[in-house]
Amino acid sequence: MTHAALVSTLEEELEISDWKDRLVSGCFDGAAVNLGCKSGVVVRLEKDVPELIAIHCCSHRLELAVKAVVKEVPFYKTVNTFLVDLYKAYHDSALMWSGLRIEGDAFKITILKPQKAYGTRWLPHHERAITAVLRDYPALVQHLGEVAVNGSTQATKESAQKLTKALKNIRAELNPSQAIKPTGKLRGTQDQLRDRFSSFLVNKVLNAATVFEYRNWPENEDLETYGDSEVKEVYLHFKKRLDKDENMKETIMQWLEIKK
Repeated sequence: MTHAALVSTLEEELEISDWKDRLVSGCFDGAAVNLGCKSGVVVRLEKDVPELIAIHCCSHRLELAVKAVVKEVPFYKTVNTFLVDLYKAYHDSALMWSGLRIEGDAFKITILKPQKAYGTRWLPHHERAITAVLRDYPALVQHLGEVAVNGSTQATKESAQKLTKALKNIRAELNPSQAIKPTGKLRGTQDQLRDRFSSFLVNKVLNAATVFEYRNWPENEDLETYGDSEVKEVYLHFKKRLDKDENMKETIMQWLEIKK
């Protein structure tokens, strides 16, 4: 969504005319249209709301970290390529899909159509694609084997032969826990997670805001001065806005009351 579309949605569809006074934070995926340093949505929003806290979506960061690790494991590249090719084979041909369902009836299997193994929510797509293959496995082997021999064109036969070979080769390891778990890459996973989430560690306001999480609070004897400096950090960041209603002293007094 562009900046203009976002503003239009806020002002016209949601009828929030004072959104500039109410907006304090926003969560965005990492696309350039959102986080681009020159004309991204965040840069343009910050012109209207200088104190805006922009957060790169945690789910998107996690997905990118897992993707980076998976790319380093040859087995997962093989599985992913197979899933993409299988999806295209049955998605692009009504005849192929009809033949697979017939084989499913013969095996008394309720066929799950091969799923798209890529998309905006990569991990769920990948898991659904694997689940479908495991569920359909006997019917897939039978149908692809028949197409490899009796396919209408040479290209169809060769594609079915390739898919059959790949399916049989990876079937033993093709299960949800294996296919989304980067075995032997724990250190790489930790490095990727640290790199992707490092901005949280350097953002003073986000770090300060953790004091509002009750589970972080210390025992009663250490609670008296706990979080005072962090609350001041948050206040100073939003000072221009908060000064309309209250001052620093009032803010600290409210914080002390909350801790009682």
